[in-house]
Amino acid sequence: AGGFVPGSGTLDIVFGSGSRTSYPGVITRMDAATGATRWQITGDASPLNMNQVRQLQITKMQGHAEPVALALGFGNFNYNGQVAALNVSNGNLLWSVSSSNGGLPQDVYPLAMAPVDIDGDTFTESLLVCTSESRLRQIDTTTQSPTWSSVAMAGECRGAMQLTSGGRTQLVAIMS
Repeated sequence: AGGFVPGSGTLDIVFGSGSRTSYPGVITRMDAATGATRWQITGDASPLNMNQVRQLQITKMQGHAEPVALALGFGNFNYNGQVAALNVSNGNLLWSVSSSNGGLPQDVYPLAMAPVDIDGDTFTESLLVCTSESRLRQIDTTTQSPTWSSVAMAGECRGAMQLTSGGRTQLVAIMS
């Protein structure tokens, strides 16, 4: 997983990895030209629980001067997955969403995510999460509160995205 950090003045990249064991994954920001590490955090840095970083995206959010890294990952078992927003400057946790903190219903975990720009101003106002219950759930990035949920769909979630065409925005779930 990875993404370029816009506006950093250098070609910086943020990437995540996973161990698939009881060892924590790692999220790192580095200068792609020199290989110098800007910061690195382990997936078990409390309250993170990411032995496997499955998805990572860089986005701009209202109220944050710099871009934010959104990471989706799992602990030792898939049922304790979470989405975390990290300060791209230093890797500090801004907030996280999981079933353990009320961002998702009990025993529901995220399988895919996509930042959503609701009003077309290039800022992410909500997060679209495709869940283990085969639903899309939209979560406000300011309050981390759920704002909308789709009906249950057939298959397992494989991806989520926002598509805009002809001035119309669509929220899309990719199912198995």
